[in-house]
Amino acid sequence: MTKKFDLIDFGEDKAKDIAEIMSNKTCRKMLDFLKEKEATETEISERLDMALSTVHYNLQKLVKAKLVDIKDFYWSPKGNKVHIYKAINKTLIITHKKSVYLENKLKMILPLIIIASLLVILSVLFLYPQTIEKDQVKKFNSLDEIKNFLRENSAESLMGTYNSNIPIRGVAVAGTFSGSSYTSGVSNEKTVDFSKTNIQVEGVDEADIIKSDGKYIYTISGNKVIIVDAYPAENSKILSEIELNGINKILINDNRLIVFVIDGKTSVLIYDVADKKNPVLENNISIEGNYLDSRMIKDYVYVISSKTVEIDNPVPPIYTINGIENAVSPNEIYYFDFPDKSYVFTSITSINIKENKFENKVYLIGSTSNIYVSPENIYLTYTKSISTKEYFERFVEEVLIPLLPSSESEAIKNIINSDEPIYEKMRGVEEIVENYSNSLTGNEKAKFDEEFMNKLVEFDKKLSKESEKTVIHKINLNELDIKYKTVGEVNGHILNQFSMDEYGGYFRIATTTGRWTGENLNHIYVLNEGLDIVGSVEDLAEGEKIYSVRFLMDKGYLVTFRQTDPFFVVDLSIPENPKVTGELKIPGYSNYLHPYDENHVIGIGKEADENGRFQGIKMALFDVSDVKNPKEIYDIIIGERGTESEVLNDHKAFLFDKEKNLLVLPINLVSQDQNFQGAYVYELTLEKGFKLNGIISHYEDEENISFSKSFSIKRSLYINDILYTLSKNKIMFNSLNDLKKIKEFEIDEILLYDCGSLNIEGGFYKLQNDISTSKTCFVIEANNVILDLNGHILFGNGSEKGIYIPTFGSTIIKNGKILNFAEGIESYQSSGNIIKNNTINNNRHQGIYLFRGGENKIYKNNISGNSYDYGFGEIELDGSDNNLIQDNSIENGNEDGIHVFNSNNNILINNHIKNNKNLGIDLNMASNNIVENNIIEKNGAYGIYVGGGIGMEGKNNVIKNNTLLENQRGTIELTGTSGNFNIVISNIIL
Repeated sequence: MTKKFDLIDFGEDKAKDIAEIMSNKTCRKMLDFLKEKEATETEISERLDMALSTVHYNLQKLVKAKLVDIKDFYWSPKGNKVHIYKAINKTLIITHKKSVYLENKLKMILPLIIIASLLVILSVLFLYPQTIEKDQVKKFNSLDEIKNFLRENSAESLMGTYNSNIPIRGVAVAGTFSGSSYTSGVSNEKTVDFSKTNIQVEGVDEADIIKSDGKYIYTISGNKVIIVDAYPAENSKILSEIELNGINKILINDNRLIVFVIDGKTSVLIYDVADKKNPVLENNISIEGNYLDSRMIKDYVYVISSKTVEIDNPVPPIYTINGIENAVSPNEIYYFDFPDKSYVFTSITSINIKENKFENKVYLIGSTSNIYVSPENIYLTYTKSISTKEYFERFVEEVLIPLLPSSESEAIKNIINSDEPIYEKMRGVEEIVENYSNSLTGNEKAKFDEEFMNKLVEFDKKLSKESEKTVIHKINLNELDIKYKTVGEVNGHILNQFSMDEYGGYFRIATTTGRWTGENLNHIYVLNEGLDIVGSVEDLAEGEKIYSVRFLMDKGYLVTFRQTDPFFVVDLSIPENPKVTGELKIPGYSNYLHPYDENHVIGIGKEADENGRFQGIKMALFDVSDVKNPKEIYDIIIGERGTESEVLNDHKAFLFDKEKNLLVLPINLVSQDQNFQGAYVYELTLEKGFKLNGIISHYEDEENISFSKSFSIKRSLYINDILYTLSKNKIMFNSLNDLKKIKEFEIDEILLYDCGSLNIEGGFYKLQNDISTSKTCFVIEANNVILDLNGHILFGNGSEKGIYIPTFGSTIIKNGKILNFAEGIESYQSSGNIIKNNTINNNRHQGIYLFRGGENKIYKNNISGNSYDYGFGEIELDGSDNNLIQDNSIENGNEDGIHVFNSNNNILINNHIKNNKNLGIDLNMASNNIVENNIIEKNGAYGIYVGGGIGMEGKNNVIKNNTLLENQRGTIELTGTSGNFNIVISNIIL
């Protein structure tokens, strides 16, 4: 792919726009994601856990700034055009001076990176670690010593640098194959068989949003931890709730519940839950800094957190134990004598949860990106890249000095050896090279320029492999004792926790180099206990990058991708001589690899077409019994482009049990036939492959799952013969035998007793009583709100609105009676709402009024007696497209039953519309609508009317299979030229 760059003068408005975007964390997060893969707005929203409106707003800014482009589109099942976005392969350079020389140079050497630095000449974008010496870890003596260290090691070497700042991806754990990624357990009652969290190695537990001990389920929902008596299912009930702000994850160990809370600091709350109805807080340990992750080994919980360091004011973290503060003194902080750009205080805290003992160590190191935990060691890793200074000096030494005459070379050496700042040196060298090139003419100049460019290409290729280093710190764990061991480094950056493994005294790590240049190469390194490289397999799959890794005993499995999925088998039995033994090329890729048994591996990822564009979810079963010839023996494709699964981002969402032949995946399905979100339950065997036994959804019938995340299934587990699935607002119990629903609990309810603003995104509100008011009762001021009126009445005084949705979307309003307001429900420029199972009567204007917006769904409502003062219909659409109005009873209105004005592509189906004083259905200046299978009777004017002003009649509407009877002025009326453009077929007129 051709790389582009833009030279932007410091004074240009575009420089200000770029600076604004790059200071926006949301924009940067989206840009990092789109550099890795193309995606739709919905895919970005799901993967980055952002509101769709936030994604849309920031995408427009990125597209306008020409940092992101619309690469393609496809048509959704509803007929909507869905754009696919990708980061533009471009480098932006902010400079004070543009030159032809600079442009030619940049064409050859610059990587794909966005620069937001204001350097006088240019910012070359690397931060290269000096070779790390394995010196003994040191301690500071005073705060001044910390300040001096930071100033000395964060200054010139960091001038004009770029740090990759790879996001936290989680913690990995290590062990033998027998621990695999799945563990099951037996509760205190020996007959109970139950699943536990999907972890990488048995015995090293990982915190999650749901846990079970075979009898009880502990789960997070919103700001609550809920304890459920889950088995047997017929006696299940919610026993207690713990309400806290900032709940992140939980662990369970016998009668100890460990809750991790993030609220400006990292807090570990340990509850005694021997009495499940009355949890008792025993210990509260908080640590200043950001929670990175945690692990539990036997009765010890290890917490890793980091606090940002200010160079001129480094304040060590403060620990608070049950309200008593304990400041970490400078002489308790460990460090290593080499420079870094992104220094942080990284804390490792060990807690004995049974005896309430506690220990911690603090290290001043680079910002940790991925963490690996084995039963004996923690490995802290982070990525560094080549610096301006190092890059510049090597460029001079390896490219310019051999190429230029001695006079120019000496002049350049004098500049390099001067005390000038790095950017002044760069300016001086640039002028020498440019002046020399311009002094030549004819063939002599052409020869010099060509040789210069050739050397640049060679230099760039060489440095692409060395431009990033992953630094690895090894820290030994022995219950409360935490002891630093050593440090090492390898070329490249890692993907996630599964890129690392510890086995037989060796540490294995898989990396990719060439992230910024596009010259990707992939490698596996084997390090000994001292973290020295003893063996490697390098330069795999040129031009591709790693999408998944799995180490299992003395084998490694690696998936790379660009257009096809090379599945590599690596023999690691001889650490000093690892080698690729087999390779398989198939379409698509796997994000996650999971052991089926010693000879088979499950892969879960995406299918891809011949151009490498992602399609639906792909599951495959690989036979690796012959390491030289791996085979894909079964595969299955789920859905089309846009289909996603939580498993692609979080392995803990995956449930697999070989003994039960059980595999469960949460799926967000997109297909031509339907959209769906739920759990796909498979039977997986070597004899038959993947057999779909059924699907489970937490959404009620007809709800469009793209509208709300509240009931999207995130996790599943089983206890004996019961399968439990969890969403934000529900736990559902199904029989494992036939998947029939046994029971469900709605959780995370916000109880309502009076009118007000509903402003919690994803909030599930439930009304507890009838309300009489003279004001607008409920105003929706957040996305993805669910309002369950729970059979109660909202009663107005003929003014204001019953429920008002201004601009926010994806609201569900259900199960209520909305009476005597001006408008029963009004949606203003809002989309993706569901209004169902409501009675909406005697409102002065409209029963339901949709103004602009679109993609709303109105069904199974009883709507009667509205529009007695003003309004055009019981249901009125005004400039609102792509809505579905289905299975409603609409009667006794004082105007039209359904009034569709200047609104297109709507579907009106299976409604019963009768006894309205004017038209049954009015399509006024409305086109491309479908009116089908409705019963329209005894209305005061026409049953169906299509018209508008001259030249503005409704067009291309389809009116078919409707039953019309006893409408006073006639059945179907097409005014003006409407009759020439609409289809009227198969209607029954009585």
